[in-house]
This record gives sequence, structure tokens and C-alpha cells, in this order.
Amino acid sequence: MEIQPLAQPTKIINDALNDTAKLHKSFKTFFVTTSILFLSMTKHKNFTQMALFSDCSESRFRQNFRKKFD
Repeated sequence: MEIQPLAQPTKIINDALNDTAKLHKSFKTFFVTTSILFLSMTKHKNFTQMALFSDCSESRFRQNFRKKFD
């Protein structure tokens, strides 16, 4: 049995997004990734650091943070 420590917060965030908003799958994936990063990063939280600790590029963070999200 493989241990997945971030499976529970990922499921909670996905369930919340599915219940409340109609979003594209790519933005949902981005939002979940960003939420997990904010929970796990301890010091500097900027686009460069977030890109180092994830599979997303710095430009993807910049582009998605410009979008309006209710």
C-alpha cells in the first residue's frame, strides 16, 4: 500500500471546488497545487519559489494569479 500524505487535503479542496464553482479542469488543478504549496511552504511564498517546489512554471503562476476568481 502506497502512502499519499497529500491525498486528503487534495480531496477536500477538489470537493469544495466541485460543489461551489464551475471551473475549467486546468484551473482546478492549478488551484489545488497552489493551495498545497501554501500549506507546505514555510518561508518565502513568491512565484519563483513556488515554481521550484512544483511542476508548474513561474509564468503559469503569474498568469493564473492575474485572473479574477470569485
